[in-house]
Amino acid sequence: VGNVLVALRCVEVRDKSLSFAFQVVFMSLFAMLPSPIIFGAIIDNTCLLWQEECGETTNCLLYDTDRLRQALMLTTAGIMTLGVVCDIAVVYYAKDLKIFDEDDKTKIVQTKMGENMLQVPGNNMMYGSHVSLTKDSIFKQ
Repeated sequence: VGNVLVALRCVEVRDKSLSFAFQVVFMSLFAMLPSPIIFGAIIDNTCLLWQEECGETTNCLLYDTDRLRQALMLTTAGIMTLGVVCDIAVVYYAKDLKIFDEDDKTKIVQTKMGENMLQVPGNNMMYGSHVSLTKDSIFKQ
């Protein structure tokens, strides 16, 4: 969530869609494509007995479950540790980034019908779930 907030606040409005497209492409390229290959290699390395047909190795018949458990858990823990280190780096380098406006005077106002609406200063318009469908808000714009 923190990385998305930083990306939303740091990128200009006209470049946001391209920014998210690059994020999805790089996540797919570096995370989703190699992960089945890496985990498949880990599983294959824990095989104790391979089936052979016509002189070719086919399927694994018996796994070393203790080694498999350790390898999968350590790999997952290593990847999660790397993610935490990257999140800490984002927090460290983005600590001076102004994400939220402290001087913003937006407030939530309750209407006569008990609904919460967002009121922005300098703008007499109200924002809410269906306020834009009312006749008054259409003519104010």
